[in-house]
Amino acid sequence: MKNFNKTTMLGAAVALAFGLASCAADRPEVVMAERDTETQMAFVEPENSEDAGEAFEFAAPELFTGQMVDGKDLFVDSPAIVTFVDPNCPVCLSEGPKLAEAAQEHPGVNFVIVHGYSNAQSYADYVNRSDLNVENMIHLVDTEGVLTNRFGLLFQPSSLLIDDGGNMTVAAGSLGVDGINEAVAIIDPDA
Repeated sequence: MKNFNKTTMLGAAVALAFGLASCAADRPEVVMAERDTETQMAFVEPENSEDAGEAFEFAAPELFTGQMVDGKDLFVDSPAIVTFVDPNCPVCLSEGPKLAEAAQEHPGVNFVIVHGYSNAQSYADYVNRSDLNVENMIHLVDTEGVLTNRFGLLFQPSSLLIDDGGNMTVAAGSLGVDGINEAVAIIDPDA
């Protein structure tokens, strides 16, 4: 029988707790962010915000039409919340209806769902199960995690908050209702 020391047990407990808070993508290294336990997320401080312009120089297929969507068009006419989800992630499943409700409450914000790590049928099922068929919501396909890696996101759900000036803030983890409202206030103070 293998002997476990306190460090091993502590590491296992941290890994389990982290796994329950979000779904880790298949990456070799996971770094825990400082988290707000009430909303289970962490916002990057404003002084660390980045300009989204160069980062959004990509095109990705829209889930239902297959048409390519230019990344910069996601926030050209309004601020955006771009949320990366995996339809097999239990945390993402619980986040979906909250995002749908927020999109309906905030029609001046573009809500973008980036679906990854599964297949088109699973993505469509996730959209239907979570009622994510909202007018100001765009669904992009990132099956191989190319965009997830491009933005350095380590787990799903994670969100990028982009104001109308192109300033980007990262929200790691589940936003929840309070976090979505805080995210909208960050990118659209007049909302």
